[in-house]
Amino acid sequence: SAQLDKYDARVCGFNGADMASNANALVMEAGDFFGSQGCDLHGIKVFHKAKVDDAIIYAAAVIIQTNGPLKHVFDNVIIGKQSILPKVENVIYEDKMGTSAWVYKRKVLVGNRNLLINHGVDVPKESFEKKYTRKNRKALYLAVNGKIMAMFIVSYSASPELKRELKKIEKSGITLIVRSNDPYINEESLSELFAVPKGFIRVMDYPAARVYDKYSEMNVEKSPAYVVHDGSAKSLIASIRCAVTTVHSRKLINFLTSFGVALGFVCVAFMAAIKGYGRLTASSLIGYTVIWNVFVYIVSKIQRISF
Repeated sequence: SAQLDKYDARVCGFNGADMASNANALVMEAGDFFGSQGCDLHGIKVFHKAKVDDAIIYAAAVIIQTNGPLKHVFDNVIIGKQSILPKVENVIYEDKMGTSAWVYKRKVLVGNRNLLINHGVDVPKESFEKKYTRKNRKALYLAVNGKIMAMFIVSYSASPELKRELKKIEKSGITLIVRSNDPYINEESLSELFAVPKGFIRVMDYPAARVYDKYSEMNVEKSPAYVVHDGSAKSLIASIRCAVTTVHSRKLINFLTSFGVALGFVCVAFMAAIKGYGRLTASSLIGYTVIWNVFVYIVSKIQRISF
């Protein structure tokens, strides 16, 4: 666990390692992949003489309520004053399109152009949108009461540290299951952003996400702390990867130790069979034991270095 210091994480003993290494999937929020620095807002275009402040309030209310990847961006725009945001009700995520909700008793849509089209809202031509969406930037639309109000130009970027962690844990066979309500964060975009194979990251559909919400809000008064991390995706993934590495190393060391004992027994039996038993001395047996233990130690160190 000392190797996890730089990740602000801990795996608590072999019991913790055994428990964590048995996981075949990790469930995460889409926002966990980007943290507070992974998304940017590059500009706002308003329509129908809408006020920029009003557009920001509507969009921030929905995005912060749904805890999406852009949450930190809009929280920074309102300077952290979430108390000024209106109540958001009846939130529904529409797959790969965005979110619909009710704010001030008005129907609000926050998503891509397909979401607005799906709800019968007129949208700008694609040629107009492409003027603003170069360099992998995306257009996030806001519509209120059936009329487009604003277009936010946003972008998503992958943390190099998290990208490395994902590539490493992917080899362990663990699948990441993600809850996303962002129109641009799906299985394809996550695989491309973090350069991992398709199928390694799975995104829940809306019914599954509702079940996840129900059970993730449950609390227990007391529970064993097998794994401790700082709440970030990098810290969580590193702790699980450490648990898997620890269990694998322990199994390998146990195997090599047993193999060394068996090999020594075979050598002694062979010497006895050829009547060379007298050649076996205490120093040769001790030498064999030392050499084999050094070999096992080197293998275990290599395992740690590879972490």
